[in-house]
Amino acid sequence: RLSLLLPATTDGRPNASYTEFYQGFLLGVDRLRRDGRSVRLDVFDTAHDPAKVATLVADSALARSQLIVGPVYEDELAPVLRIAEQEGIPVVSPLATIDHTHSDVLFQMAPDPARKYAKLARPLNSGRRVVLIYSQHTDTTFEQAVKALIPDVGYETFRYEQGSNIGSILSARDSALLVVLSGKETEVDSILAALASASSNIIARGHSAPQYDVIGGPHWNRFDNIDRNLFFKNRVTFISTYHAKRDDERIRTFDNRYISAFGSLPTLYSYRGYDAAVLFGSAMFDDINGFFDDETFTPLQTPYRFTRTADGNRVNTEWVRVVYNDNYTITLE
Repeated sequence: RLSLLLPATTDGRPNASYTEFYQGFLLGVDRLRRDGRSVRLDVFDTAHDPAKVATLVADSALARSQLIVGPVYEDELAPVLRIAEQEGIPVVSPLATIDHTHSDVLFQMAPDPARKYAKLARPLNSGRRVVLIYSQHTDTTFEQAVKALIPDVGYETFRYEQGSNIGSILSARDSALLVVLSGKETEVDSILAALASASSNIIARGHSAPQYDVIGGPHWNRFDNIDRNLFFKNRVTFISTYHAKRDDERIRTFDNRYISAFGSLPTLYSYRGYDAAVLFGSAMFDDINGFFDDETFTPLQTPYRFTRTADGNRVNTEWVRVVYNDNYTITLE
């Protein structure tokens, strides 16, 4: 018996993002049933209202669950955790980063913010020349995180402005990592276009192709208006909480099932909903406390690895490093 608590409505209107999460979750439950699992799913609308959550907790249905997924927001968790701790029911926070709530029964699917930049340490410490590209809209948080990962040998800096000669930092003589610190989509687009153009001009003059890769911020995965050709041409790498390549066989299979069932393309909410159902729905039939110990799980394409914190919560430690290769493939690490 599985309970799902979502803010399905806001002020009485359907919430599209959580409808997508729910639809992906339904396909995950269907997968469990096709695998021979007997699952009863109870769904509750929290409306992002802590008072409504408290009312739902008073219903005995939650207390009879073997697993509770949700609520989504941290400010709704307390009453659910009280009943879950009494009954020994695992509770999954599927999307939120939990800052102030602690419980031995609580699992957080969102990756640990403290591990966000760990997968950039290897490329930044590979001995390559590093250039930090500043601009008008520098993301100072990203800047400080990158600087903390760069070894003592240091780095170069370049200030990008419209019309600046960004080609001056490109060289065929050495291999460079260009860290673009901008947090503004239109500015990132301009920088990447300028780098690609400068590289093409160097090649057109008969010189060897410049050897460089670009590292961007974790928010780059949310940029919708940048031509992805620029990501491939500049060999862009960034860190993301989640990524799904539509050319991957598992993603294609899921997409086809989702389109057949709901008549629309899935979103990242849909993928996360599926992951939550398959991952924790499977663990629900086992000893959930030992199920995740020292194991990495990949329901679709994004991995999860849960580690218990000093406060008792089990937190996902896996971020995804997304690499755009110049042969128009994407590597996930």
